[in-house]
Amino acid sequence: MKPSNDIALEFHERTKMLPANESQGLEARPTTEERPKPLAGFALSPVRASAGGLSLETSIERRYTSRLFDNSRPLSAALLARLLRFSCGYTSITLQEDGSGQFMEHRAQPSAGATYPINTFFIASNLSRLPPGVYRYDARVHTAVWLRQGRFDRQIAKWTLEQPWLARAAVHFLLTGCYERIQGRYAARGYRYMLFEAGHIAQNLSLLGAAYGLAVQAVGGFEDETLARLLRLPPGEEVLYLLSAGHRRREPS
Repeated sequence: MKPSNDIALEFHERTKMLPANESQGLEARPTTEERPKPLAGFALSPVRASAGGLSLETSIERRYTSRLFDNSRPLSAALLARLLRFSCGYTSITLQEDGSGQFMEHRAQPSAGATYPINTFFIASNLSRLPPGVYRYDARVHTAVWLRQGRFDRQIAKWTLEQPWLARAAVHFLLTGCYERIQGRYAARGYRYMLFEAGHIAQNLSLLGAAYGLAVQAVGGFEDETLARLLRLPPGEEVLYLLSAGHRRREPS
């Protein structure tokens, strides 16, 4: 019998969707030592919970998948900051409950053993104050790290198995998993926990989208290796989930 860790990784490899031409014109993945330096860092606006926002129950009632993206209006950088902080950012610091007197940092999503194996990237297509390109969200300092410049609207629509409406979204969030962060503690079951955490963040983004009147679509079908190369992920880090968001067009009557 194979070691349990190998079984988890084999499942991931067997369920990948690969294009006929794996490179898609993108350079090969870098090694950890070769990862390119960021182009720039953009500090996002400080965010606090809004006392006048929708209740959670109302947001749940209003949440639905929408493909009606309105690309005539950019998504503001201030709204992007709220989406990131309240989906996967740091939210509070409290004393640990074990009486040790130590403080604990809390984030918007639960994570098994506080291992946080999920990284959040986003591809800016129509955002105010942020140039188009690929970014990584640094939750600890609430900063957008610019990794690759350029527009990828049409490519994203193609690489998500031909979904043309996604080319009209203002931003695409990509949740990646770093299995090594969690497998040391939870072995093969850590892979399951990693998927749980990606789901927690995706649900946060979906409910925030409902609260702010955005169109949001979650996407599980995409060319895994192509997106990994686009994000310049090192070996061992994989794209698990994609969510596209933007202002919502009025429903046709």
